[in-house]
Amino acid sequence: VGFFVTIADALRRAAPAAALAPALVAAALGAALWIGVTVPHVSIAKASYVMIVAAPLAVLAAEGLDRLAGRTRWRSALVCVLLFTWAAVSWLTYLPR
Repeated sequence: VGFFVTIADALRRAAPAAALAPALVAAALGAALWIGVTVPHVSIAKASYVMIVAAPLAVLAAEGLDRLAGRTRWRSALVCVLLFTWAAVSWLTYLPR
């Protein structure tokens, strides 16, 4: 959601700085795909490639959550509950039995 909202806002306001986060994510994805195609025996599933786009992905996630929450308290509460549920399930998945 945040990816498309940010691009739409950048096009609407003609602000190239607003499109920086989606551009970085797209460039990193393109670079990873290019490496995978040109050098097929090299694994592209590395944490260092994700670390490059961690900050832009966080910006896009925050923009998307802000847009989903909207201006009403109910929608904001629903997004908070869904985010908390996702975090709790993710954390509880890795607890030892």
